[in-house]
Amino acid sequence: MYKAPDVQIDAVAQLVKEGLDVRLVLIGDGKHRAELEARAAAQGIAAAVVIFRGQLTAGSAVRAELDAADIFCMPSRTEGMPRALIEAMARGLPCIGSTMGGIPELLPAEDMVPPVMSRRSPMSSARSSPIRRGWRECPPATSHARRSTGRMRCALAAPLSTARSGNAPRHGQGRSLESL
Repeated sequence: MYKAPDVQIDAVAQLVKEGLDVRLVLIGDGKHRAELEARAAAQGIAAAVVIFRGQLTAGSAVRAELDAADIFCMPSRTEGMPRALIEAMARGLPCIGSTMGGIPELLPAEDMVPPVMSRRSPMSSARSSPIRRGWRECPPATSHARRSTGRMRCALAAPLSTARSGNAPRHGQGRSLESL
């Protein structure tokens, strides 16, 4: 799974276990959807937390989803120039992503994490206590899994005052992650 939706599901499951009220919206469809739905169900976050929108028509449907989100996450294992990330940035969404392909050309280093290359549960060793500081103030973690969950946690817990600076969710305490 090149776009790493499995990593997103695992990270959101960890955040839910830590008590954060989050929701993951996955846009797109493909041969791994049933596997991803089963993964979310196995972690107890199906339906209410992980929403599979499926294939959307380009244009207004995608813009509406992006406008409803608080943060855009692209933990790709491989990537070219990520059009979906560019579209999210154009809508003013704070974005986090992996260090693959063209993502480093678009995001500052503190908004990126190395990709999780394994398909086993990469978030199993993530920190258990929520970080309640701003996105850019979060200390670096010691593993790829911790960085992925930590960056998401920091972005979701950031205060409203930093929301328009691109460092926090746009809707204050809203907790919606978007992935195209």
